Amino acid sequence: MAATVGLRIAETVGQTIGLPKEKWTFWSDSLDVLQWVRGHSRQFKPFVPNRVGEIQMKTDPTQWRYTPTKVNPADKLSRGMAVNSLVTDHTWWNGPEYLSQPEEMWPKMCLPSINSDDVERKQKYRVTLLASSEREKSLPKLKWKGTRLDPERFSDWFKYLRVVAYVIRFIQNSSKMANVRGPLTVEEVNDADIMVLRQAQQESFSDELSQVCKGAVLSTISKISPISPSLGSYGLLRGNSRLRLAGHIAWEARHPVILPRKHPVTKLIVERLHKDSNHSGTNQVLALLSTKFWLPGAREEIRDCERAGMVCRRRKVQPASQIMASLPTVRTQMSLRVFTNISVDFAGPFLTKQGRGKTRLKRYLCLFACMNTRAVHLEMAHGLDTDSFLNAFYRMTSRRGFPAQVISDNDTNFVGAARELRELVNALDKTKIQELTVNRGVVWRFNPP
Repeated sequence: MAATVGLRIAETVGQTIGLPKEKWTFWSDSLDVLQWVRGHSRQFKPFVPNRVGEIQMKTDPTQWRYTPTKVNPADKLSRGMAVNSLVTDHTWWNGPEYLSQPEEMWPKMCLPSINSDDVERKQKYRVTLLASSEREKSLPKLKWKGTRLDPERFSDWFKYLRVVAYVIRFIQNSSKMANVRGPLTVEEVNDADIMVLRQAQQESFSDELSQVCKGAVLSTISKISPISPSLGSYGLLRGNSRLRLAGHIAWEARHPVILPRKHPVTKLIVERLHKDSNHSGTNQVLALLSTKFWLPGAREEIRDCERAGMVCRRRKVQPASQIMASLPTVRTQMSLRVFTNISVDFAGPFLTKQGRGKTRLKRYLCLFACMNTRAVHLEMAHGLDTDSFLNAFYRMTSRRGFPAQVISDNDTNFVGAARELRELVNALDKTKIQELTVNRGVVWRFNPP
């Protein structure tokens, strides 16, 4: 990080004073940093190569030289120094003495070899592959346990096949002295598919493979005995389903490849088909799987994939249900007359037509609901004032009679409503409403916020 920051500062200063890059010299007392700058960045972890790559792209590694720690001016401040001592310190103000001498007198740099225990060094993995001379009869055998080609290290089936296909191409180029380049072909991906499936079957069905090769009948305790397996091309175990004589069905569907249960390769295939079906469900994934493979306990394997995926878990989760509050006392008191206990609220505004050729005006709907019978009475309020509401209220009482109790919303109940409704509630004179209706024995209650 210090070397990268120093390089960026040098770029700014060099552009300002017009000093070309070839005349820049960087000094560091860290042999590890100098070793990284002069070495190959691929053998280190990503943090170091990203910064070493920037340094090597903008400067030449020979421009980075070693300075002893004792004469490094940067250590004066990083390690702490009194102000009185710093004022009279010759190295801080003039730099190391060797800078005033010829370049031959500058400190020599002797870089040690990179330690294998370096924490920034990548770990090496060994991949063992056995190649055959006849490609069509026997593809390379893969030993993936504990290596970079372990299927448990991958999350996508197609990506895993492409990696294996590139490894096979490397082996064939090395053995046949060929020079195959460019993007992968369909044949190379198919060869990787066959090799991976065959290796998975050899790990899980070793006893069944030996019995099928000998022509013996499988034991009834075998999980693949119901499908009557046989040895197909490239040494793959294939099933003989009841549709083997159906000529209009694809051959792969009539003789599907047998997949082992709870195997990393099977998991990758099921996850790929599950994504291709857009997480549609168990039956859809099972239909796609049956076109090429046969898997004992396929539904359980697919459900395991659905339970592990966050997309399916979000789709299948049940929304929380609202626990309703208890009914107020006024809702449970039955009366012999409708609209004895009512609630009132506004709706709107509505643009109404007053006549031909006249401007449309806003009107508000005043809704009265009986809290016992749930009957509804509608009145039209002409404006956003208290008098208009009282006119609508008296028109309702002229037909339904005066209520014994009225419940309406408070100001803060209209926070999410329209601006006009908020203005209406703020403009209502609650004291005037209650005074004009108290003579009739009406009890008015405003809901709390």
